[in-house]
Amino acid sequence: MALTKIPASLIDTASGINGLIYPSSDGTTGQFLKTDGSGNLSFATVDTSIAANSIGITEINVSDGTSGQAIVTNGSGTLSFATVSGGLDGGSITTTSTSETTMDSFAIGTYRSAKYQVSISDSTNGDYQHTEVSVVHDGTSAYFTQYGTITTDTSELATFGVDINISNIIVKICV
Repeated sequence: MALTKIPASLIDTASGINGLIYPSSDGTTGQFLKTDGSGNLSFATVDTSIAANSIGITEINVSDGTSGQAIVTNGSGTLSFATVSGGLDGGSITTTSTSETTMDSFAIGTYRSAKYQVSISDSTNGDYQHTEVSVVHDGTSAYFTQYGTITTDTSELATFGVDINISNIIVKICV
């Protein structure tokens, strides 16, 4: 498709082309044509700033964290990178029982929520399960949801639960 430059002498400055009134001069690099809704076009620059609280937080620390760090909040809307201490952090649990086992625990004063991706294998029967578990607490009660579960067996290989034990959230797995 070829672009043809329209000579200025052919443009009616009162009505423009197809009812659009074009700017009388070129814009600068990176600008775009913007309409005022009445057919008047002008050059404008894309606004790349994010207003405070427009995405539910007041400050984003854009510097990169180090290996093994996670993005955490201070509870007042500021996000930053921090080293997560304790917990499973990519570890594994091996159990041969059918009772509840602690999968992870974290301090309720440090973290408000957690998300887990859990892969389970039954080495005896050769079955596998993958699921996601999200946990949140209000300081008194703990809540969780399990979703995105897929399994090679006809039933789930494990279920999950949460509890608050004084100052810690206990995430439990029952196989």
